[in-house]
Amino acid sequence: MIKEAEKNRLEDEENKKKLEAKAALMDYTQDIKEKVPSLSKLDRKDKKKFMTEVAKTCKWLDENKNRLAECEEYEDMMRKLENVCSPILGKMD
Repeated sequence: MIKEAEKNRLEDEENKKKLEAKAALMDYTQDIKEKVPSLSKLDRKDKKKFMTEVAKTCKWLDENKNRLAECEEYEDMMRKLENVCSPILGKMD
């Protein structure tokens, strides 16, 4: 019984980490989407690259909304989005 409780506690902790990673990705994606109107200052290539990566992330989140992905999957998607969007947003400053 104690082993089962420990197992459940560990599963709960893992699920919490996954949910936090998912929420972080969703929040970041939403923040990035809200910056879209200010992209008019960018050249067409950067704007397309930005929009494509945001759309890819949104599509992935939508396709995986009914399952809890591994924490690493959310972190990987976050890194990809940041690697594309951060340098582009830096050009706007």
